[in-house]
Amino acid sequence: MDFLRARRLDLIFYPPTLLLDLFLLEHYLKGGIIYWIDSGFPFIPSLWLYKIFVDYWNYNFFPGAPFSYSQHNLFTALIFYLLIQVLNLSFSTSELVYLLLFFFLAKVGFVKMIDTLLSLLGRETNKSYIYLSGILGGFMYTWGFFGYRPPILGVNYPFFVFYMLFPLLLHFAMKYVFLERNYLTLTLLPIYIIMLSGNQFVTASYTLWILVIYLIMFISLYTERRKNISFKLFLTKNLILYGLAIIAGLEELYNVYFASLNAFSSGVYGQFNGMPLAIAELQDQYNSFTPLSLFSLFAPNRYTWIGLLLFVVLVIISILSVKNKTDNKLFNPSFFSLLIIGGATVGFVNLVPLFSLSQSSIGFIAVGLMFSVQFVFSGFPVAFFLSFLVSYAIVIFLRTFNSNRKKILSLLFLSILVSVYMSTFVVSDSYQQIKTFDYLPVAATNVFYPPEELLEVGYYLHQNAENYNVLLLPLQYIAGIYYIHDNVTMASLHNIDPLSQFITGTIVKLPIPNTVTNPLYLYFPGNFKNVTNFLVLLGIKYIVLSKNEYPGPGVPLYQAGGYPWNFSKFEYYLSHLPNATLTLENNYYNVYRINLNVSLIYASEGIVVNTLDYNQIFLTYSNNLLTAQRQSLIYGNGAVNITNISGVKMTVINNYNNVMYVVKVNATKPFYLVLDEGYSNFWRVIIKSHEVKSHYLANGYANSWLMPAGEYTAIVEFYPANIIPYFFIISLLSPVVIALIILVKDRIRLRHVRWEK
Repeated sequence: MDFLRARRLDLIFYPPTLLLDLFLLEHYLKGGIIYWIDSGFPFIPSLWLYKIFVDYWNYNFFPGAPFSYSQHNLFTALIFYLLIQVLNLSFSTSELVYLLLFFFLAKVGFVKMIDTLLSLLGRETNKSYIYLSGILGGFMYTWGFFGYRPPILGVNYPFFVFYMLFPLLLHFAMKYVFLERNYLTLTLLPIYIIMLSGNQFVTASYTLWILVIYLIMFISLYTERRKNISFKLFLTKNLILYGLAIIAGLEELYNVYFASLNAFSSGVYGQFNGMPLAIAELQDQYNSFTPLSLFSLFAPNRYTWIGLLLFVVLVIISILSVKNKTDNKLFNPSFFSLLIIGGATVGFVNLVPLFSLSQSSIGFIAVGLMFSVQFVFSGFPVAFFLSFLVSYAIVIFLRTFNSNRKKILSLLFLSILVSVYMSTFVVSDSYQQIKTFDYLPVAATNVFYPPEELLEVGYYLHQNAENYNVLLLPLQYIAGIYYIHDNVTMASLHNIDPLSQFITGTIVKLPIPNTVTNPLYLYFPGNFKNVTNFLVLLGIKYIVLSKNEYPGPGVPLYQAGGYPWNFSKFEYYLSHLPNATLTLENNYYNVYRINLNVSLIYASEGIVVNTLDYNQIFLTYSNNLLTAQRQSLIYGNGAVNITNISGVKMTVINNYNNVMYVVKVNATKPFYLVLDEGYSNFWRVIIKSHEVKSHYLANGYANSWLMPAGEYTAIVEFYPANIIPYFFIISLLSPVVIALIILVKDRIRLRHVRWEK
């Protein structure tokens, strides 16, 4: 009967929430898709498996780096593959269904989480109140996702998936640790499936905030229930959860390791416009938000009064909860955590001085904290704690007031408050606007209507680009295109087109400071003898010119590509580019093909140099002072000059998906073998089971080895690529192993019970 009564409650509460979300999302999207930088539309899971297993190292920022195209994208790819490829739904309909699914799961998670918390605290509460409080909190949580500043990178980015599934994960984790007696139970399976997406490891910052939330909730519960549960049990079961997270995220931990190294390196050594990269965005955030704007974190700036009202309500509930020790142990730690994280986000707790510690032994921690409080990351715990506190406040209100009239009035007040909060993200301008773009003639938004021209280019590159690199022009730090929709000019922030995942090479789209691609941003278009020579050096076979770009944030106006864009100048230079042909043209894009033999691995002469910077490399090759793929600049102690390699014959007889090359060599003298991808010690050359030790930096970014004379076969390989598939296989097989262990244990237990009888 209790089960049937619970089912009836489901029928009462969940369908209206789905209908309301459907209405709000239709109003928000208006037939478009939410598409931001770092998003993607991976429609073909087999391609993602291919990239995970054999092309894993090829990062989508040039030069290559070994932490992209990983399992967290496959999770999204499977859903979109079903919706688009199998069910033949359109882009916009598929995303609407996708959003609706995860919005629903987030609300279910909130209801379950509140129910589990109340049962753990021994608070008998009417199920209707639990559904109301959980669904209202779930509404704030799901729509709070769109309150991120800037708006979250994209619903197809893994942040979105784990954000929506996190309440369910927390529910199952609390249930497993506190309510279930057996160490291995069926509850571990949904926990592992959520973890298996790998999204908890997408970024070290996200992992940090998950641990913060987890520890606050679990320590609060433990202190309340310490008479009924041993510390050993609490510790052991949490260690099992951490172990599962590690197993589920083996491949993602590899990502975090490299991402942390790169973040630290950028924060300590990287500068752009004289500002350390680690705190550039954080300082910009502090300049945009004053300490008094803390309340605007809870609602868009125009509706700061709603945030203030929410804050006042939470203060009142915090005071009321002091009277009840049980509520106080859970509510107030969460409330003060919200204030501390929010204070760090707006600069009231200023982390910029931590940069002085970056050169010390705790530099990793300092840089990590600075990255973590950027709102794109800290928005997650802010949204969670705020939504959870409102849900729990509803329960406290209903418990505090005795009469039904007061209960109804308090519910009505809180429901109106949540409704107004939600409406702030969908009324007026339906789309999130990018503040940096305010000076443009049209508003830049995060809702995008993919034009057919964009799809045409995506399919063209998919069919032709193969493993070659593709250059997107104009090169910007953040690209924005304007386009016509329903006779209205709109701007969208998207520098990765929806079909870019079809390309298996590297997409050169951003000028990363202190890399070989930055001079293209600084100097092109310009008066150079042969820029094609430099592009060949980068392994670029196709150039895509977007003719409807706006300059993005951080684009210095005095640079060659500065505002206003002169596309006739771009088209003129590209049309006169030596050895390049216009192969596709439409209203938005021109696609040019480089007609030379662009190779990613080749034999080269070597000129030893340790002083040229990236700008000088660009100028050297663009002015024909050196010939790409015949003459290379070699950096490093022990390197020697090599000239006239006419007697060297080198043939790539096998290319295993850009992670291993088998090369046949017949050389009368030593030469440099150059691999035209980002330098990494993980690349190695093997000759007759012996590794070639003379590994040097070439042309400021690539790999090169000094090869001996003679006739032999050499293997060039990226050896972590051999390890990563095993990480992935372990992650996939682990839930099966857990299920088998649980089934075996249950059978043993049943036999034991029967034997006793």
